[in-house]
Amino acid sequence: MILEKASPNLAFMSSSVRETPCVYNPASDEGYHACEWCQSMIDFEPRKGWSIQIPPEEHERAMALFGGPGESSKKKWKTLMNNTSDSEHVSWARLENGQDPLAEHVASSNEFRLLADSVLKGNGLSAAQEIFLQEGIKFRDGSTLRFLDSSWSLNGVHLHGLSLYTVFSLLGEGDKRMGWDIPALLLLATSVMPERPEHLPRAQRRRFAGGHRGLRSPYRPLAGMLLWLSNRLKVDRTLAMESSECVPMLAWAHDIQT
Repeated sequence: MILEKASPNLAFMSSSVRETPCVYNPASDEGYHACEWCQSMIDFEPRKGWSIQIPPEEHERAMALFGGPGESSKKKWKTLMNNTSDSEHVSWARLENGQDPLAEHVASSNEFRLLADSVLKGNGLSAAQEIFLQEGIKFRDGSTLRFLDSSWSLNGVHLHGLSLYTVFSLLGEGDKRMGWDIPALLLLATSVMPERPEHLPRAQRRRFAGGHRGLRSPYRPLAGMLLWLSNRLKVDRTLAMESSECVPMLAWAHDIQT
């Protein structure tokens, strides 16, 4: 595989990461080794999918987090929550000092509280509430969540598959959202069921999805990860991230998909 020919984004990548030692980076003096991004593209086998072998001890550890077999589903989920609430696996979604993720003027808004109560009760939106959501819900990190034409977007990044109820179940109740990075959780939630990649050529769409609307099982973890990475970088770029930081990773995610 000759990476220069396989990756139309490579020249753009290399100009943004001149310090990255890689045989495929024209700006680098490296003459043999490929960087991790390029090596991941070389190693990826699209016809076999992305299959990760889980060691038996990891499988047993995962089962223990749910409390083992024999418990009801409700108790298993409660056990999982208790076992992971303060673990390293959820620290990425925690805010410092248990602060409210919403901007102060939103969190204290009576209009927002009435809207949240209405959505969680299953009521339809009034004209005023639709306008409120179109103008957007602002978060402490500077991002804005909008609901327009029956779909959500975070700083202009489309959040596929999230309903009104799903979003307000995360941010509608103060005691539940306190201390959680809601924008990060929304980006995660929209990556759980990635869309069928309609932008890809037909042959690649068949490989990923076959004749079904959803993705084939071997590709879901990879597609979900790539969707999360792309969306995370697109949002970060609108906040404070420099283009030189996000462009190489966006190009990597695009190359893996195509």
